[in-house]
Amino acid sequence: MASTSKIVFQLGAQPSFFESISARPNGRLLLTRQDVNELWEVDPATRTGKCIVTIPGVESLTGFCEVSPDVYAVGAGIYRVATHEGAVPGSFSLWIVDLTDIEPQLRQVVKIPEIGQLNGVATWNTNTVLAADSYFGKIYRINLIDGTYSVCIDNATTNDPPHSPVKMGVNGIKVRSIGGITYVYYTNTTRLCFCRVPVDNRITPSGEVEVLARGFIPPDEAAGTLFEAFASSNSGTGEHAASQSSPGVLISGFMPDDFCFDKNGASYVTTHPTNMVFKISPDNSNAVKVAGGLASWEVAAATACTFGRSANDENVLYISTAGANVIPIDGQTEPAKILFEMKLNMPFQLEFKTLNNSKDFSYARILVLGLIGVFIFKLHQKYGSLVRIGPREVSISDWKYYREIYGTNKASVKEPGFYLPIVFVRHLNLFAMTNKAQHSARRKIYGPPYSLQSIRAWQTVIKDKAERLAKRLLADTCSSATGAANAFQLSGLFSLEVICHAGFGKDYPPEETAELIKLLHALDGSALTFIWDGLVPWLRHTGLAHKMPLVGEAYESRREWERRSRALVDGFMSLTEKEDGYLLSPLLTATDGFLGRRLNYDEFLDEAMGVMFAGSGTTSTTLTYLLYALSRPGHKQFQEKLHEELIQIPKNEDMSVIRTLPYLNAVIKETMRLYPTIISSLPRVLEESLVVDGYLIPVGTVVNMQNYVHHRDPTVYPEPETFNPERWLDSTRDMEAALTPFSIGRRGCVGQNLAWDELYLATSMLFRDLKMQLGQGMTEADMEMEDRFNIAPVGRKLMLQVFERPPRKS
Repeated sequence: MASTSKIVFQLGAQPSFFESISARPNGRLLLTRQDVNELWEVDPATRTGKCIVTIPGVESLTGFCEVSPDVYAVGAGIYRVATHEGAVPGSFSLWIVDLTDIEPQLRQVVKIPEIGQLNGVATWNTNTVLAADSYFGKIYRINLIDGTYSVCIDNATTNDPPHSPVKMGVNGIKVRSIGGITYVYYTNTTRLCFCRVPVDNRITPSGEVEVLARGFIPPDEAAGTLFEAFASSNSGTGEHAASQSSPGVLISGFMPDDFCFDKNGASYVTTHPTNMVFKISPDNSNAVKVAGGLASWEVAAATACTFGRSANDENVLYISTAGANVIPIDGQTEPAKILFEMKLNMPFQLEFKTLNNSKDFSYARILVLGLIGVFIFKLHQKYGSLVRIGPREVSISDWKYYREIYGTNKASVKEPGFYLPIVFVRHLNLFAMTNKAQHSARRKIYGPPYSLQSIRAWQTVIKDKAERLAKRLLADTCSSATGAANAFQLSGLFSLEVICHAGFGKDYPPEETAELIKLLHALDGSALTFIWDGLVPWLRHTGLAHKMPLVGEAYESRREWERRSRALVDGFMSLTEKEDGYLLSPLLTATDGFLGRRLNYDEFLDEAMGVMFAGSGTTSTTLTYLLYALSRPGHKQFQEKLHEELIQIPKNEDMSVIRTLPYLNAVIKETMRLYPTIISSLPRVLEESLVVDGYLIPVGTVVNMQNYVHHRDPTVYPEPETFNPERWLDSTRDMEAALTPFSIGRRGCVGQNLAWDELYLATSMLFRDLKMQLGQGMTEADMEMEDRFNIAPVGRKLMLQVFERPPRKS
């Protein structure tokens, strides 16, 4: 059966049959049911539907059209779906249904005994409609005021072909004016054609019929089926006709039912018997399949289609179906339904075979190699701001949508397939939680120790660790055989020391540096396991993960990280002052509002590991790339300007002053822009529809944005690949808004105040007293960003020659 990912609404009863569809002025969908005498309304926003009108004295409703705002002309009669008897000739009538008032108003316009099956209905003007008689192959004009009617179009393209197995000639019908000429467009199901004819103001043909599209059924698919009879009765519209240069684009499986037009003039045609929807170009030169297949349940018996009417869904194609209740698929049927299809000319569509729901091996390989941010960036460069990267997944590059997606708690929810695997031991941590109430309760515990006021208590510790970083850089430069220090590792030690002290109450004295390095390597080496946990969730729990080449090494690092984290947690819990002042203290003492109790040991351990992972890696990578950017050849002027600013203030200046230094802020922001520590997607599932560049992104779609992508928007940041901190000295509102290194809203980084102070203090202390340049042999390739959730240099090093500046002469 069909995937439910695109289903807006589906009936429960069987057999059931949605016949025609249109969008109301209020944005809801209006549908007729051919299995019963009911007019239904479906709300795409809530995916709910209900019967709003029952027309008396009939058994079925057929085609309809809007003749004035929220007033409809509706066909009604007898069409027996359950018994497969079909239409009862002479039973059909036309009704007016007025929905402008609270209670619908009904009026029968006329009963037309000459009509065999009233099908498509189209508006000519407020007083006149056209109606297709599929049984006898004629088009009628009907006056809505006095009920008079007459045949206005009757030709070979509206009639059934000779020896047709069923009576289903002219079917869908629309009126459209182009270049001052009014055309009647119509489909003929049994002739497998889509046509138009110009008409005058009396609805009389004024020119030749144009065949816009013709169908054929491939012999291997038609053999032994009802379609074989259609093929043999349409010798003029089959494959043989293509060699005779007959008009109209030739489409395999094209047995048209109803249709609609988009704003550009393209036609979207449903093919009820063959379970597909086709898009025909405005010049009728080519056609592509939008949905379905001959034996597909995606749009089983597609009966009609329409575009949404609101700003949110004007580019969404809604499709009604009859659930294969007339021509079963492999002997089976399903309840009728309504689906949506995003406008077909999406900038890019990448199909994935199934591996863990939506990721195939090629996608996994890109992810594991740390290239996904760059990969998606290149797609946006080629295809624009909206890129479809999976069956239900899109990426958006326009920063203006970031706050709408990530900044409000009601617009979206974390995508479970990405976040739930990020479990360090066995319990969900703050980052992994997708349940909003659960996350809100846990974040409430986190809040107090990370406030700006609380972080002040750690400024002395941060300064102490920054001074130790400066000493290590100088010492390693002097002691190294290459005359360079590995600033990548030393930056990692700095941020890890801060988080261990502020979070766990553990201070590593210099003589324990070797143990700290082991913890750092275990932590850093674990990063790839979270990618593997998401792609192959069973791997870790089977025990195979530790035995596999390369992968096993990462899982061994994770095992070591857990062992050392348990030791840190045990040490923290033995502290007499553990319940006051540390980053982890509230997690030990506060009641979790979602659980209704305090965290147990294992839950606390998972959160503690999360604090260590997020609180050290993100800051250290930003600091690493800041040192790299200022030490690169050609960037000496930036380093010197920063130095000049820093020496204008006392060495132990208050943080309130340091935070306001223009050039210091500019350097940090430019580093965050060009080298964001999180460069890959943070996927969200939309809970409210979103319009991007005129396309509706429906509820349930997975949306992604990447700092790597929108931080490189040339309309916001000219020459975006160039490191230029001075762009921030006169920044625009858009520049500030588009910079999102910590994300935003309730899901934003809880530790960003600590991260900022670490960067302020470390950067100011280092560049006040030290001078740096790249070590010999360092290349740009070494510093390419590898996505290991936090970025890291591909070369796993940043070799710097570090020199102490001479005392400044007064």
